[in-house]
Amino acid sequence: RPLIAAAGDLANTLNATATDIDRLRFETGGRIQQTVADVNGLAARIAGLNVQIANVEAQGTPANDLKDQRGQLIDELSK
Repeated sequence: RPLIAAAGDLANTLNATATDIDRLRFETGGRIQQTVADVNGLAARIAGLNVQIANVEAQGTPANDLKDQRGQLIDELSK
């Protein structure tokens, strides 16, 4: 009987561990998706600013404000 009880305890522990792993995998997958969406959004905004900077500077005007905005987005992206 003790061996059967130990086997049952082991099975319960393994089932609980499998449940925990599934939960962590689900949570991690959600965080990864959100992080990818955030990175893609920042990259698109940076690309848009790069176009604006090129257009402004092509007219001979400094684009310091746009470059500052881009720098802030790059800082945010690096975090």
